[in-house]
Amino acid sequence: MTAVTLSKAIGGHNKGATINVTPGVAAYLTNTGHVEETTTPAVAEDTDTKPAGNASLEAWYDYALRNGHTEAELDGLKRDDIKTLIG
Repeated sequence: MTAVTLSKAIGGHNKGATINVTPGVAAYLTNTGHVEETTTPAVAEDTDTKPAGNASLEAWYDYALRNGHTEAELDGLKRDDIKTLIG
């Protein structure tokens, strides 16, 4: 899906509304002047998948940050320490 911000009202949507449409509809709305901007939303990061047990310190550090731990908690820890902290 593609997010578009309407520059004109269309199909029951008000000017300025941001709606999700298929790429084909986004192209149509752009070509007909109904769109201010078009964006493709970023894929959400998977915060639930733990890195492999032998993954790098950086991978475990990033995983811990994405799952609510702070840099202050993690600074100075080794990979295995972070794995233990996360559980």
